[in-house]
Amino acid sequence: MKVIKRDGRKVEFDSNKIKKAVSKAYREIYPNKDTEKISDYASLATKNALESIEFLKTDCIDIEKIQDIVENVLMNIDKVVAKAYITY
Repeated sequence: MKVIKRDGRKVEFDSNKIKKAVSKAYREIYPNKDTEKISDYASLATKNALESIEFLKTDCIDIEKIQDIVENVLMNIDKVVAKAYITY
């Protein structure tokens, strides 16, 4: 699958970028949490986001759509982390 970046370029989709961004949001809100626990939370959120993205059955998706999906997933898991993700 390709991702349309803000500048219009198309790049290969990389789910690790979602997990990395979600992990940063979790670390910002829960700086004293165990790294393994944060990784588990980020993995769950990433898994849920990927399922939603795959459900779209598209070969190309823009970055804003991916961000909206991740935001919605996080809002269902932890609204405070979702807000940190949105501002990140």
